[in-house]
Amino acid sequence: MKQLKQLGILFTMALALIAVAPAQNTTTTTSPPVFPFIYPGHSATFQIAVTANGNVYVPPAGTTYAPVVTWTSSDPAAGLTLSADTGTVTVVLTSTDTSTSITLTASCLAPDGKTKLTATYQVPVLPEPVTYQLGIDQTVATGP
Repeated sequence: MKQLKQLGILFTMALALIAVAPAQNTTTTTSPPVFPFIYPGHSATFQIAVTANGNVYVPPAGTTYAPVVTWTSSDPAAGLTLSADTGTVTVVLTSTDTSTSITLTASCLAPDGKTKLTATYQVPVLPEPVTYQLGIDQTVATGP
């Protein structure tokens, strides 16, 4: 029991030492925000999902459904690059883009071939986080 008590005291002292010890060679970074977002000068990729009654649409056996999707952006300076099947788009913003958000719109025909489906997606444009670091260099040395 005495050893267990001593171990507890040592553990408490170690925690106190860790709490007050100065950090050395540390870097503080900020985690990026949770998706969706895009930074100016960067790109982000988005894809559609056609649903039927709240579930991802799966064509009946023996049939195919390959929607031809039209994509637009509320930001005229945003570059849109579509995948070969048009179901995915990569949005590229210039580094000088001043938008605070963009609205992506995708539209296609439903599997019935008659109903037009349209979806919009609001994407915040966030300033790119800055990572600051501190370094130490030796500038003078004296000695023999």
